[in-house]
Amino acid sequence: MANNLLATFLAAAQASSSVLLVAVYGILAGELNILDAPATKKISALCVRMALPALLVTRLGGELEQDTWMRYIPVFAWALFYNVLSLCLGMSAVKLFKLPRWLPVTIAFNNTTSLPLLLTRALESTGVFERLLVGDDTSAAAITRAQSYFLVNSMVGNCLTFAIGPRLMRPPEPSTTGVVRRKSHSDSDSEDGSPLRESSRERASTERASLLPGSGHQLEAESTNQPPRMTKEKVLRHLRDFFNEPTIGAIIGLILGVTPSLHRSFFASTSEGGLFTAWLTASLVSLGQSFVPLQVIVVGFTLSASFHQGHFSRNQQHRQGFLKRFGPTLVVLLIRFAIWPLVSLVSIYLLATYTNILSQDPVLWFTMILMPAGPPAMKLIAMANVGDAEESAKISVARILAIAYICVPLLSFSVVGALNAVEKAMRVTGRTS
Repeated sequence: MANNLLATFLAAAQASSSVLLVAVYGILAGELNILDAPATKKISALCVRMALPALLVTRLGGELEQDTWMRYIPVFAWALFYNVLSLCLGMSAVKLFKLPRWLPVTIAFNNTTSLPLLLTRALESTGVFERLLVGDDTSAAAITRAQSYFLVNSMVGNCLTFAIGPRLMRPPEPSTTGVVRRKSHSDSDSEDGSPLRESSRERASTERASLLPGSGHQLEAESTNQPPRMTKEKVLRHLRDFFNEPTIGAIIGLILGVTPSLHRSFFASTSEGGLFTAWLTASLVSLGQSFVPLQVIVVGFTLSASFHQGHFSRNQQHRQGFLKRFGPTLVVLLIRFAIWPLVSLVSIYLLATYTNILSQDPVLWFTMILMPAGPPAMKLIAMANVGDAEESAKISVARILAIAYICVPLLSFSVVGALNAVEKAMRVTGRTS
């Protein structure tokens, strides 16, 4: 047990140190004035709208096939379940403990792409997957399946992150009634960018009425009597939130994977009919591989910028209570490194041993236990930049990310627990290696 703990602890430490070192490069880029805030915002947009969709297209399309897609349905359902439940936990914590409104994002969306893939590679060198092999299964095949399971989980996480996350990161918008009341006193307040939606005729009548004495009070009365309507523009905006670039990339990857002719054309070797493999697919692979390092560099730069900001000065920290200073970080670490690993271990063990919901694949059980565990996603910084979050929120998220990734070696305990639970489930179900 001690040897297993040491080996997996070292594997997790190697995976986290590689991520942290890239973040250090981002800090150096900020300190040396190589990067600035506008440049990092553009890099974040590039990562979200181009690099991440390319990564999802190539990884999902290459791993999924028509004969194997059914085994990914439990992964999809599990990913949807724990993300939504994490979001609910985060919102409850915000209401109960008066924590920042951006906290649910850091709780709900963990790292589902870079860290699991790095951890899988590190665990491969330690021989961990050999303990999960059954029959004529090989370590290489098990690792490939593990990566594909993690990528399907990543697809769900990415879609939810960029559909729901930016809305939670933005500062609260003023209510329509409040805007109308301010407008009755002064027309200059109409420049606050409020989300008041009017037709051209209503807007024209409002502008004419504002020039008449006493018209402001009439406008206020009319606006308070009219219930808010879900306009066509609002509906389209909500739909656009879900059908974002990462979601479209995931859908394209799924189509390419489950369509045999397309899968062969895009992912088979040239000699086997891969018409697009050598040039189009290869270019998308190169673009997708830039997502992880670029995003981690942006996180490092944000940390560098926080060193020079006055948002978290010592005087301000002393004025804050303990809960406001350390509460968000403690809540994130507790849920991500303690509560979810325990809940997922017990849940997947019971599903694997007492039901037929999951396929008889120990690698599937192992990866599903680890999916909810781990630090928040690095792409939260990109989401904050793209979603126009407040600067203080960006800095707070960056600092939580830094602390969480320093704690990544704690995942070794989750890995050891997952291995022991899966091996016990294999003995109970008769699927011994």
